[in-house]
Amino acid sequence: MPHTNESKRLLASFEAGLPPPPRLAARCLVGLDTLFQEWKHDLETYVAAGGSLLRIVVAPAGSGKTHLGEALKAAAA
Repeated sequence: MPHTNESKRLLASFEAGLPPPPRLAARCLVGLDTLFQEWKHDLETYVAAGGSLLRIVVAPAGSGKTHLGEALKAAAA
C-alpha cells in the first residue's frame, strides 16, 4: 500500500526524532490520549471562556511532551 504525503511527513518527523506537525500530532498520540483529552477539556472549559489554567508536565526526554503540546496546539487552532 503506497504512503500518502501526510504519512511520509509523519514518518520523517519520527525518524528525525522530532514531534510531528501540529495537525498530524493528535492523530498519533500513543499513551498520551488521556492527558490530551484532559487538556482539550481545559481548552474548551476554561480557555475558550476567556479564563486561563496552568499545567506543568515533567517527564524524561523522548517521552512525548512536545508531541503532546503540538497536538494541543492543533486542537486550540
